[in-house]
Amino acid sequence: MERPLTDVPWSTVVAVALLVSLAGCAGFIPGFENNDADRERYTVEDDLDPSEENETENQPDYLVPGLTTDGIENRTLLLDQHFTLLEQEGENETYTIETWYNETVNGTFQKATLRRDIVQHPDRWYRSQTVLSDGNTTADTTERWVEEGHLLTRSDEANEPVTYGTQDTRTQPEHPPELTDQLAGLLETVRAGQDNITVEERVRNDTTLYIVTRTVESHSRATEETHTIHIREDGFITDYSVTSVFEEESGKTTIYETDRIFRVTPNETLERPDWYEQAREATSDTDE
Repeated sequence: MERPLTDVPWSTVVAVALLVSLAGCAGFIPGFENNDADRERYTVEDDLDPSEENETENQPDYLVPGLTTDGIENRTLLLDQHFTLLEQEGENETYTIETWYNETVNGTFQKATLRRDIVQHPDRWYRSQTVLSDGNTTADTTERWVEEGHLLTRSDEANEPVTYGTQDTRTQPEHPPELTDQLAGLLETVRAGQDNITVEERVRNDTTLYIVTRTVESHSRATEETHTIHIREDGFITDYSVTSVFEEESGKTTIYETDRIFRVTPNETLERPDWYEQAREATSDTDE
């Protein structure tokens, strides 16, 4: 015989109703529909900060050692890479650096200077020649020869006798110091994070080049300077140029242009200049 509902204690009815209600709600709670072993704990990913994601997207791309899409990031790294490639390609041969300096005043050419440096590795000999010209005649010529701890020079100026000089170079550098110092300074000028820098990719003769350019208002007398560097995809600097514009209150405008190229010269052995013995004799007193 069934027991009447009225005979069931009221507290028991409330407890049963509460359990039924909770069981029904559990069906709508994610994770409760399966066994506890199948549930995965929901966690907040700390790495998904939207601001940090945007910062990552804005990071520059690395193009060659020391160079990013923002400019020169590490000039020492790029300089080392450049000269390493220069020596590797010209191992036991020579590499050549040619530099042109042109001066124009109010659109009229005034003078040009050509400097040509030939360096032989691993002997660490180098020979350079600087020729100054006004476009019609040669004004003066300076030649240098560096070998085994000494530097010899020969100067031939217009209407002047030829002179020789010598200098102790026991701490002879790996490369002509003037050239490396100027190149290092130029790389510093176009370092990443500065204004007015562009990095453009071009293909020339099936070779990818990165053209790094910066135009600035100079802190010197020049009103404007433009620096351009051509860097091969392996980090070799093929050439660079600097254009400086000087404008005076009188209205005169002077433009100086510097262009420099680097190239390996295969099958060339660097030989002493024909004036070597004369220079040694003329500077013998200085050497003692």
